[in-house]
Amino acid sequence: MLLLQVCAEQQCEDEVFSLSVNYLDRVLSVLVVRRSQLQLVAAVCMFVASKFKDTTPLSAHCLVIYTDCSITMGDLLVRRIRFIYISIIYFILCSVHFIATLLTL
Repeated sequence: MLLLQVCAEQQCEDEVFSLSVNYLDRVLSVLVVRRSQLQLVAAVCMFVASKFKDTTPLSAHCLVIYTDCSITMGDLLVRRIRFIYISIIYFILCSVHFIATLLTL
């Protein structure tokens, strides 16, 4: 699944692509992700980014189709992905906290 292709074809807000790449980069910098799971992690990052930035967020079903069904709805939404969601949210909060700290100096 190419993040740029999905964003272009689904006419996502401009920030969705950059935020997806940012999340993916941050997750890959701290987690060891098997090659077979990379597409799933990228889909989760895009799913979360679209929820934050898009007026009509991408559906899980749409992302499954873009992966040629190499992941399932269950893969995208079940508990084992919870850690990735938590990691992304942690990074978001850390970024916001860092910026807030800089603004108060």
